[in-house]
Amino acid sequence: MIRVAKPGAKLYIGDETEDVVKKQPSFLDRLFEVPDPDKNPDIYTAPVDMIPDHMENVTERKLWNNRIYFISFQKPD
Repeated sequence: MIRVAKPGAKLYIGDETEDVVKKQPSFLDRLFEVPDPDKNPDIYTAPVDMIPDHMENVTERKLWNNRIYFISFQKPD
């Protein structure tokens, strides 16, 4: 996306966290432990560290009880 975006363009990335998959209703839920963000914070972490350092205005938001992450940033002029 960055390569083809015009200078100054805003870019947005959104996706579900692993928590969405773990919380799908299932009869197997009783067999598996529900993820705890204190024990495994990576399932709630957006991949902000993959955004190149030279991007501007990098922000991260979590939505819907940490089930969705939303990253926005701007390509430099």
